[in-house]
Amino acid sequence: MAMAYWTIFIGHDLSHTAMSILMKRNKSVSCCSDDRIELSPRHTTDLCMQVKMSGEDPFFRNNIRCMNYVRSVPALSSDCTFGPKEQMNQATHYLDGSMIYGSSAKRTWSLRTNSGGQLLTSMGFDIDSQSEPVQSQYMPLEDTESNACQYGSGTCYRAGDIRANALPQLTVMHTLWMREHNRLAKLLSHVNPHWDDERIFHEARKIVTASIQHITYAEWLPALLGENYTKRNGLELSTKGYSNAYNETTDPSVSNSFATAVLPFANSMISDTISLYTEGRVINANLSLRNITTDQLVYY
Repeated sequence: MAMAYWTIFIGHDLSHTAMSILMKRNKSVSCCSDDRIELSPRHTTDLCMQVKMSGEDPFFRNNIRCMNYVRSVPALSSDCTFGPKEQMNQATHYLDGSMIYGSSAKRTWSLRTNSGGQLLTSMGFDIDSQSEPVQSQYMPLEDTESNACQYGSGTCYRAGDIRANALPQLTVMHTLWMREHNRLAKLLSHVNPHWDDERIFHEARKIVTASIQHITYAEWLPALLGENYTKRNGLELSTKGYSNAYNETTDPSVSNSFATAVLPFANSMISDTISLYTEGRVINANLSLRNITTDQLVYY
C-alpha cells in the first residue's frame, strides 16, 4: 500500500488540474440539476460534458439521470502557439514538496508560524501503547469547508495541496512530512541559533524536498520499473560521488498524459478495505474505503 499512496502523494506534488468556474459568480459549474436531471442546453455552458445515465444503470439508481462533468481550464502552450488544447497545471511541475508547502507564496505563508521556521499545527490526541490518550501535532485546520472534506465532519486540514483530505492514508502522509519539517527546523535552530525564521524554514524545506526526491528516485522508481529495466536504462542512482547529468535547458513540465493517465495507475492498487491495528499488530476493525473517503474523523 505504501507504493500506491506514495504515488498519489508525489502525483499531487507534480500536477493539479484546474477546473472551470463561473467567473461572474466565482462558483463551480453545474451541468445537472439538483435532483440529478440533465439540464437543457440553454441552462448549461460549453464547459459542460455531463454524462447521461440510463434508468437501467445497475449502480446509479434512484432516478439519477445525470452525472456532473466539467471541462478543465485550458492553458497556453509553452511556446504560445496554436495547437491541441492543453490543460492548466496549478502545481509547480517540479518534485519540490509543493503538496506540503503550497504552489504559491500566499499558500506557503498561510502554512507558516513565522517563528523558528516552523509550519503551523493543530493539537489532537493519539492513543499510546498503554491505550492512554497523548497530545499530538496535526496539520492546521481549514477556516472554511473544502470540497475535499466530508461536509459535517467538523475536521478539514490545511496543507500545501487541497487534496490532502481526500483519503485518510494521504492525510497521514502529509502529517508525517509536516512533523518532519518541524523536527528538522527545531534541530537547525538549535545548531544555528543565529539563523532567523526565514533561513531556518527554507533550509528545512530543502532537506525535506531532498528526502522526497531520494525516496522517489532511489526507492519508488526502481520498485515501480523493476531492477532490470532500471539498470538497462541507466536509471540507477550512484551511492557515492556526484552527478553532472542535470541539464538546465530541459523542459521540466509535466505532460498531461503523464499526470492524468500514467500516475493514476496507483488508484487501482488501493484496497477497498482499511484495517485498523493495535500496537500488537492485531486487527481490531475493518473499514470500507467508500464510507470513509474525505472523512477525517477516521484519522484519529
